[in-house]
Amino acid sequence: MKASTIRKFTQFPLLPNRVVKWLNRYDTAITYPQLPVVVQISSYGRSNQFEIRNLHADIQRNIYFRGYYEIREINIVKQFLRAGDIFVDVGANIGLYTILASNIVGQGGRVIAFEPSNQISKHLRRNLEINFIKNVKVEQIALSRENGLATWSGVMDTNEGAGSIIRNPENYTSIIEEVKTLKFDDYFVSHAFKKIRFMKIDVEGAEMLVLQGMSQVLEKKAVEYLMIEVSDYLLPTVGSSSQELFQMLQKSGYDLYLIKYLPFNRYTLKLIQHTTTQKHYFGNIFAVAN
Repeated sequence: MKASTIRKFTQFPLLPNRVVKWLNRYDTAITYPQLPVVVQISSYGRSNQFEIRNLHADIQRNIYFRGYYEIREINIVKQFLRAGDIFVDVGANIGLYTILASNIVGQGGRVIAFEPSNQISKHLRRNLEINFIKNVKVEQIALSRENGLATWSGVMDTNEGAGSIIRNPENYTSIIEEVKTLKFDDYFVSHAFKKIRFMKIDVEGAEMLVLQGMSQVLEKKAVEYLMIEVSDYLLPTVGSSSQELFQMLQKSGYDLYLIKYLPFNRYTLKLIQHTTTQKHYFGNIFAVAN
């Protein structure tokens, strides 16, 4: 069956996640289009286009067949971001959150998208171009706790979002790049920011490095909302843990919430009161300046 035909039946937000598992199971029976292909989605509240270059990469596969990815987290951004705000996307990848934020903040707002990979940042810029977006600044930089250089690697054919500066490049045969690193504290001062409404951080285990490099920004609570991917499978690579990350944010004056998934793509936010009970955690958390 043609992938374009299947897509007509899978563009419904309430379809369960097992749809993707079904597609993976019967992958050899699917006839895929010649790539790249541009698809139009409307799950952002307005119509946007994405160029799909790899239909077996998780994010692009979901966008193509389902018209969205991480729909609950997307809805959190929709709920808390406003017109005229500043949004910072750390680990922007091909622009899923960047483009959503651009739609919301409008021409009176700003979006800064950090994506260190040369190859992926080109894809990101292409998606911005075909949507005629002008309020996004792409920074080909990896935020970290030190200014300098780092080795970025880890991308897999099925997950272009797996690249990180914490990976051991000797374990990968895919893209390996030398990238610039920068502390967000320095970036914040050099760009004369006063307040940032929302920051999303998803950097495959380097989240603690990003937070350590923005400790002054956090102490001033200059970012109102943060959504951060936290993985106790990856954080130990940099000598950290979810417990340490949670405690750092709480000491800086943030209330932390688990994003609890509910049926039909709904969610609820559950306050984290005792960080010691959150062991071996994997998922996104939501932090609110108190």
